[in-house]
Amino acid sequence: MLGVGIKFLKDATEKEWRDATCYRQAEDGPKTTGKKVYKCVYTVTTSLTGATTYNMDGKANRDRCTEFSTSCGQDPGGCRADCYVVYEDDEPQSVSIVSQTESTVAAIVLIVFGCVTGLALLVSCGLFLRLMCVGQD
Repeated sequence: MLGVGIKFLKDATEKEWRDATCYRQAEDGPKTTGKKVYKCVYTVTTSLTGATTYNMDGKANRDRCTEFSTSCGQDPGGCRADCYVVYEDDEPQSVSIVSQTESTVAAIVLIVFGCVTGLALLVSCGLFLRLMCVGQD
């Protein structure tokens, strides 16, 4: 968790996130990612990058993909949603439906949770070793 949080934080703070409109070209899913947790992988183009396509994860429920409106089935390019194009060295790298702020907050939560979990593990190991040593006397 700690490593993932650090990577997310690095991506959120060292890269430039620009507001864009995403146009759905295709979707794959829904896919199960956990117990009662689902996602879809969307193929999108953006208002900033033209015809270049990107894959991005988005919302879904058990029955269908939900990030884009259901009324756009007849015209896949007409489906649109707000998104963010992530740039590194002024080159587009990826697309996200999650804002830079949300990504930063999630990264900090993962880092804190990873630190707390690591400390709890260290304390548990320390107590276990101490109990083992006490039993040796």
